[in-house]
Amino acid sequence: MSLFPHYQWIAYHWSTYITGEFFPIDFSRNDSDSKLSLMANTQHGQRKYLPYLMVNMIGRK
Repeated sequence: MSLFPHYQWIAYHWSTYITGEFFPIDFSRNDSDSKLSLMANTQHGQRKYLPYLMVNMIGRK
């Protein structure tokens, strides 16, 4: 949105490397990506990781 401020943004989604897998982005929440996070046990305790995600946006000028 910062790169293209003159666009009217219509839809926002996360997507993964799996074909057709999209998740809506909710900008009203600070943790919209947390539902996609993974927890891993490390030598320093549990750690949160995000899988490979891309942001997909549809807009018009």
